[in-house]
Amino acid sequence: MDFDVKNHTIFLTLTGSRVYGTADESSDYDYRGVLIPPKRYFLGCNSRFEQHESSIPNDTTIFGINKFLKLAADNNPNVVELLYIKPDHWLKSEPEWFIIHDARNLFLSKKCFHTFRGYAHAQLKRVKGHRAWLLQGEIPEPKREDFSLDPMKPLPQEIVGAADSLISLWLQQNDIEEDLAEIARHDKSLATAFRQRLWEFLELHLGIARTEIEGLVWGGAAKQLGYQDSVLDVLQREKRYRQAKRHHESWLHWKAERNAKRKEVETKCGFDGKHLSHCLRLMAMCKEILTEGTVRVERYDASFLRAIRDGQYSFEELEQRYQDLDKQLEDLYQKSTLQHQPKRTEIEALGIEVVERFLRRVA
Repeated sequence: MDFDVKNHTIFLTLTGSRVYGTADESSDYDYRGVLIPPKRYFLGCNSRFEQHESSIPNDTTIFGINKFLKLAADNNPNVVELLYIKPDHWLKSEPEWFIIHDARNLFLSKKCFHTFRGYAHAQLKRVKGHRAWLLQGEIPEPKREDFSLDPMKPLPQEIVGAADSLISLWLQQNDIEEDLAEIARHDKSLATAFRQRLWEFLELHLGIARTEIEGLVWGGAAKQLGYQDSVLDVLQREKRYRQAKRHHESWLHWKAERNAKRKEVETKCGFDGKHLSHCLRLMAMCKEILTEGTVRVERYDASFLRAIRDGQYSFEELEQRYQDLDKQLEDLYQKSTLQHQPKRTEIEALGIEVVERFLRRVA
C-alpha cells in the first residue's frame, strides 16, 4: 500500500455478532470501514484500489469508496448494514461519512429480496450439505473401478476438457445463458436470483437433484453434437468419478478445518447452528427492510439466534421457519412500497461530492 490507510479512512465500525447481540465469550471482533484513496486512484491509469484487509490485531476490511457505494446500492447484506449500525459502535467517522450516512435512504430497495434472500439460501444450502456429511459419517475415497473405469488408464484431462468446452459452448448458444448474461449486465443480483429460482423449480417438479439434471442436460447436448453412445457413456462415467473425487476432497477439507466448538455443536444437534442462525437472521432482516424500510442491525431476536447456534432447536423446526419466512417474503415483495431500484444517479452524485470534499480537505 503506497498511502496511509488510517489517514484515508472516513469510517470504521465494529460489525458482526458483537453488534447483532449474538456474541459469546469466544466470538471474534470484526471491523469494516470505508476509505477514500488519493486523487491518482480516480484520475490516473496506473493505480486501482478496491479494499484493504488485515487480520492483526482483528479481522478488518476497509472498502474503497467506489466499491462501497456499488455494493451498498446492490443491497449487499454485509455492506448495506454499515449504513444502519448505531454510532455507539463506530470507531472513526469523518465529515464525509456523515454525508453518506444522512443519505442512506437512497440505497435500500426491493433488491434486498434477491440479495438477502439469496445469501440466506446459500447459507441453508451449506448447512444441508454439511448435515448430509454428518449423517453419512465417513465417506470412502472413490475408486475408478466403482464407476467401471480402468484404474490403470484414466481418460486424459484434455479429452474430457475438450468435450466439456464444446458442450458448454453449445448450451450457451441454445439455452437461457445469453439472456441471463444480458440481465446480469444491468442487474447481476437479479440474474443470480433468477438462475437460483429456476434450479429450485426444476428440482422440485422433476424430483431429482441439480447434479442429476445437469447430467441429463449435458448428455442431451452431447447427443445433439453427434457423440456416439459408447463414447458418451465413458465420458459420463469419467465425469461422475471426478465429481465424486471432488466431493470426497471437499469432505476431507471440511473435516480438517472444523473448529472444536463448532464440531461439538454439530455433533450434538446434527447441523451447523452458526450458519443456520445467519440464514434466519438474513431472512428476518429482509422482511424488516421490505415492511419498515430500514435495516435492524442490532437484533431484537438475538436470544433466539443464539439458541439456534447453540443447538436448542431441531433442524426440522428451523427449516420450517425458513420456508414460512420465504413464503412471507414472496408476498411482501409484491406489496412493499420500497423503491424498486436504488437511486443510482443520486448515489453517483453523492460519491463525487464526498470524494471531492475529502481530497480538498486533505490536500
